[in-house]
Amino acid sequence: MTLLLLLAALPQQGFSLLREGRYRQAIEAFHEELEERPNHPPLEIGLARAYASSGRCGLALPLFHRNRPDPTWLAVAGREAATCHARRGEFSEAIYLLEEAWLMAPEKADVWHDLHWWALQIGDSDLLDRSQQQVQDSAMATAREAFYAGDHDAFFLAIREVQRNEDTVRADALEARVWLQLDDPQQAVRVLLPDETNMDRALRPSIAPWLTEARRRCGDTDRAQTLASLRRHGPEAALIMQAMRLRVRADLGEDVQAEALDLYTEHPFDAEVVATAWYVTGDEHFAERFELVHGSAAKRLDVLLPISRR
Repeated sequence: MTLLLLLAALPQQGFSLLREGRYRQAIEAFHEELEERPNHPPLEIGLARAYASSGRCGLALPLFHRNRPDPTWLAVAGREAATCHARRGEFSEAIYLLEEAWLMAPEKADVWHDLHWWALQIGDSDLLDRSQQQVQDSAMATAREAFYAGDHDAFFLAIREVQRNEDTVRADALEARVWLQLDDPQQAVRVLLPDETNMDRALRPSIAPWLTEARRRCGDTDRAQTLASLRRHGPEAALIMQAMRLRVRADLGEDVQAEALDLYTEHPFDAEVVATAWYVTGDEHFAERFELVHGSAAKRLDVLLPISRR
């Protein structure tokens, strides 16, 4: 049976919910389907993807790796497993999986953009050289390099070129992060959501976490809380949104220290998780940690406090 026929023969409820971004329901559906077909690799890969997309990498990774030899292991599963490893600071595993994903689907140039992004974050010169060869002449790659160098003039030149010539969603998200670093959350909101009524854009995985954070820093806690409660973000954004959600709840007066510390224990290499631990606990150990794990020369923690509370 060919791979396409094999996939077509599977129960589809879990996969349909996964495509719709309804991750909690997808997890329940995959569990039910696995009761009827236990240890079934395609269904376990689907369950792993649902876990990863909801930020539960500790549950996703064993399922991903147990089923890697299966023919239904697709490039998208490799990228999602790689994202989980990167969030845990396991960059060598993440890089291996991304390179494998590229070999499986060489037309997916975004894989090299992922590798270039991570090379900048971890300071891997060999990986940076290799990835730069693949993303050469890319304005987005230039913008990312300027972002991590803290060179705002070079960043804005590059990002405007991206916004003129390419899909602007990820470029807008990166620009918003610069405005947050520059302590202008109002401008970050304008970049992320030019049309306040466009909820489809507000819910895009590249947009939602940073829009939540920008709203929170503007003091618009109610709208930040509403956006943070919509748990349809995908594997790349799920962890960042978890961190942002804890900040919103802290601003609302909830005691979230234990949750923030648990999140940090699982993801000690993620800069936004570390920043959240600092924000909700006030422990300066996390400020020192943030200096180590945040790749940008423009890193700041003082801007996390909402403007209205300064």
